[in-house]
Amino acid sequence: MRSGSRRLAVCHRPGPGWLSALSLHLGALAPPPCACGASGKSKRAKQFARFDRVVHDLEQQQQTLVPVDVPGDGNCLFSSIAVSHTVATAGAVPSAAAFVERARQLRILANDLLCPGGNPSPDEINGFPLALVMEPGPGEDGCGYCARLRREGQWGSAAEILALTKVLSCPIAVYHTPGGMGSEPVEMDTYGLEEGGPRVAILYLHGSHYTALVPSGALSRAKL
Repeated sequence: MRSGSRRLAVCHRPGPGWLSALSLHLGALAPPPCACGASGKSKRAKQFARFDRVVHDLEQQQQTLVPVDVPGDGNCLFSSIAVSHTVATAGAVPSAAAFVERARQLRILANDLLCPGGNPSPDEINGFPLALVMEPGPGEDGCGYCARLRREGQWGSAAEILALTKVLSCPIAVYHTPGGMGSEPVEMDTYGLEEGGPRVAILYLHGSHYTALVPSGALSRAKL
């Protein structure tokens, strides 16, 4: 997990030769022509997958990230990630019915990872003991937390974000708006930087609500 603030790179669009320049810069990713055999093919596939991810992330960065709000019903963390992940993987904002159902699935998947068998996991993610990043309520133990977070309408937090980076194999960036509503979002933390999937962005508002952040181009294909 990385902490710090980074402003969105939305002010400058690269010239037409940016892909060529990127190809030269990442030329070392391509295996030599003589790479052969199963291990050579596997290595080459991983190298080009990494190249494709860099290109995809750079293309997304050329568009302003804009919020797509979700209901403030206690499921907003999972709904926001459902919307942003669908945009990152499918290229369009999902329908309300689709993201609500996906949010339910993400809640259960995160809970399964954090609480196998209903008990706090003894495992770590990136050196963080999962049991220590959970946030039980007053008078609540770890098992009580696990049971509560499995229910609809219960707020998720850093533990669930961290778990979902593993579930989705994607980094999840959390932004806020220090200048107030309408100001430019600024990145606070990115969880799961080691994951290889497309980057998912969400916005934390008012200390109690999450909403999705998606590239502006996706809104032209929105179904909400």
